[in-house]
Amino acid sequence: MPSKEYSEGLLASSYSDNPYESDSNQFDEFERGQTQKIKRQPCSSFDNGMYEPYESLKGCRIIEHNVAKNYNYKNK
Repeated sequence: MPSKEYSEGLLASSYSDNPYESDSNQFDEFERGQTQKIKRQPCSSFDNGMYEPYESLKGCRIIEHNVAKNYNYKNK
């Protein structure tokens, strides 16, 4: 059965809501609860529109293979 502090951590909105002394077992239990809350959230909870999907990222230059001259670098 989860401790009272762990359950409070699950319900808290952030780590800074931890009311316990930083060197206590209660503090650790609260943080464990908060961490589990974050880990259990779906990935879509973290999508705030700031990041592009990996597939849409582009490099800074294109490398073309030229058998005669080895590799040629072209700036975009």
